[in-house]
Amino acid sequence: MFKINKKTEYALMAIEYLSNNPDGASVNCISEDLSIPFDSVARVLQKLSKKDFVQATLGVKGGYQLSKKIKNLNYVELTEIIEGKPFYSDCEDQKCNYLTTCNIKGPVKTINHKAIDFFKNIKINDLLGVNI
Repeated sequence: MFKINKKTEYALMAIEYLSNNPDGASVNCISEDLSIPFDSVARVLQKLSKKDFVQATLGVKGGYQLSKKIKNLNYVELTEIIEGKPFYSDCEDQKCNYLTTCNIKGPVKTINHKAIDFFKNIKINDLLGVNI
C-alpha cells in the first residue's frame, strides 16, 4: 500500500475542512475539530499560503480560506510544497549499495516515472471533491 506522509495527510485534511467552510476557519478550529496538532496545521497552511493555494486573514478573527488556485494543485505539487523536497528521487540520490551491480535500474526508473505521472494527474480538488 502507498504510504502518505503525516504532514501531507494534515494538509489534505485541512484543505477538505476549508472546502466545507468557504468563509474560512482558524488554525485552532481546524486543529480542534480534526484532532490534529495545532503546530502541524499552522505549518502546512503557512506553506500553502506562501504558494497562494490558501489565503490568510490576519487578526483576532483571522484564519484561512481556499483560493481558486487550489483547482490546479496536483498531488505531486502538494507533497513537494509540504515536504519541501522532490516527490521522487532516483537510485543515485538514494545512495543505494547496489548501484554499481544493479541490473534493474531501468525497470525501477520506469516504474517510478509511471507512478509520478499517475500522481501528477491527481488533482487535489478532484481527490477531495473540493468545489471552489
